[in-house]
Amino acid sequence: MSDAPQNGNLIVVAGAGTGKTYTLVHECLARVLGGVSIDEMLVVTFTKAAAAELRQRIAEKLQSKFVNNPNSAHLARQIALLDRAKISTLHSFCLELVSRHFSELGLSPRLATLEAAQAAVLRNEALDELFEKYYDAKDDRTKCVRKMLIEWFRGDDRAAREIISKLHEFTQTRPNPKRWFDSQREICRAKNRRTGVNFTRMQF
Repeated sequence: MSDAPQNGNLIVVAGAGTGKTYTLVHECLARVLGGVSIDEMLVVTFTKAAAAELRQRIAEKLQSKFVNNPNSAHLARQIALLDRAKISTLHSFCLELVSRHFSELGLSPRLATLEAAQAAVLRNEALDELFEKYYDAKDDRTKCVRKMLIEWFRGDDRAAREIISKLHEFTQTRPNPKRWFDSQREICRAKNRRTGVNFTRMQF
């Protein structure tokens, strides 16, 4: 992270417990001490808890620096501006942006983010519709999928639903989900050629 551009964009990608919050706080503080104003930054993360923790830690670091340098007008201003700083979840930032430009986008001004419980209901409804399509198979493709569900999952589609849900959640973190699926199909085709086993026999 030390090689990151001082005033450029920075993306921190790492697993849980690896120090993402520490890194973001360090980078924000370095930019502030370098003369950048906190209200000129956009800091986004995925959860409200992480966003709140980021804001709190940045506040603590700024206060600590100010104690050691109480005559710094820049640090005093940054502490005052912290409440206005754009430190939020990615969803909150996008909602604010879309709400501000709803007319240009042709959307309703009464926008809201989908809560987890609501998303779960819609996901289950979509899965019900999807599985009903395959259980009521009318062509060779859907019959092939129905056979797989029966043979692989012994007629209990709960495991299949969980796999599909996790796969969906994962692909939504990719910049281009379709391109990711295409790359996985190509990997399967390469295995086909190398092993002679048809990994891509069933197309979903």
